Amino acid sequence: MNKISAVIVLLLLVISCEGNKTIDGIFDSVERGAILRTVAVSGNTFNVLDTSSEWSVEVEESDYENGGLLQEVELYGSLVDNTPEGGTTDVDEALIKTIPASAFSAGSSGLPRGTISTSFQEALDALGLASGEYDGGDQIILRLELVLTDGRTFTDSNTASTVSGGSFFSSPFRYTNLLICELPIVPAGDWVIDMHDSYGDGWQTETSGGGAGITVTLNTGEVFEVGLCTPYQASEFDCIAEDFDGSDTITIPADITSAEWYFPGDFWGEISFEIYAPSGNLVAAYSAGSPAGSIALNLCNE
Repeated sequence: MNKISAVIVLLLLVISCEGNKTIDGIFDSVERGAILRTVAVSGNTFNVLDTSSEWSVEVEESDYENGGLLQEVELYGSLVDNTPEGGTTDVDEALIKTIPASAFSAGSSGLPRGTISTSFQEALDALGLASGEYDGGDQIILRLELVLTDGRTFTDSNTASTVSGGSFFSSPFRYTNLLICELPIVPAGDWVIDMHDSYGDGWQTETSGGGAGITVTLNTGEVFEVGLCTPYQASEFDCIAEDFDGSDTITIPADITSAEWYFPGDFWGEISFEIYAPSGNLVAAYSAGSPAGSIALNLCNE
């Protein structure tokens, strides 16, 4: 190797070493956070007629020490008043309970897992609410705050959207529970479902080309299915042949003790709908982009 080549090699080594130091400095300055990944949620409603009704979420904590920084999780609640008839009385957030790290145990991935729950009564007590100060249609917002042993906290206000809403991290820290009334007998008569598609090509629920409609399963085993037709594939149920807006009616007979309403999803984020009970009362309204799942009906005025 001649002198010129040796000098070039030496310069490259120096630049490479300096470059590594620069990269190390960048990584050292990046703050590494923590998440509470949602594993499963049980319930998205509180029954106004049963203050013992419960909500729970199973979460998995992850930090850069594989759960070693977990100190505790705090559960907060607040009330959103959606029934202004009796006056608007939103209630500011209050602490419901604190769950220590000792309540978590290693899950299948080796990270701490735990179940956080609250009854409707516990939430009411924390918010200082008594009967008559809330109604069906109101919402209780439940928020988690992750506290680490180094003093840092993480919640919905200081996490990126890819963490809170992404399918991989699925760490929203925030959950909404609708207040409803669950009646022992389902109101009999004609139920009207008004359906919309903002793009104007019918409903694509489960796939880009179509999918199932809203289903209503009675305790007798009878199943109704409603939805807008899609031009991309033949429908397996009697859909409504409208592109933007359509309406359908189902008739629920007398003496039905349960009716399970289910929405299969909104593939493109274009589907919205409203449900009216036989009384004419609006009992459910879902906006575009609502996730698949059970449909909560507010029957408090029935």
